[in-house]
Amino acid sequence: MGRRLPHRRGDLVRRLTARVRVNRSAVALVLLVAVLAAANLLYTANAVRNSNHAWCGVVTAITSKPVPKPADPASNPSRATSYEWYLRFMRLGHDLGC
Repeated sequence: MGRRLPHRRGDLVRRLTARVRVNRSAVALVLLVAVLAAANLLYTANAVRNSNHAWCGVVTAITSKPVPKPADPASNPSRATSYEWYLRFMRLGHDLGC
C-alpha cells in the first residue's frame, strides 16, 4: 500500500464549504426562478381579467340594441349577416361572462 499524503485540515474544510456554497447558490437560483414564475402568472391573470372586462364593455355596447331576425334572409342578405354577427357577439358575451 502506498503512503497517504498528509492533508491539511484547511483543505478539507474548504472543500466541504465549497459544496455548501454551490448548493446554497443552486437553491437561491431555483427560488428566484419560482418567485419570478409566480409573479408572471399573477400578472398575466390580472392582464387577462382586465382585457376580458374591456371586451365585456364593447360586447355590451354592441348588443345593447337587439337585432331582429330577418323574416326572409334571401330577400335582404345584409340583415341576415347583421343578425348572424349579433348572435356571435351575444355568444362571445356569454363566454366572457358579461
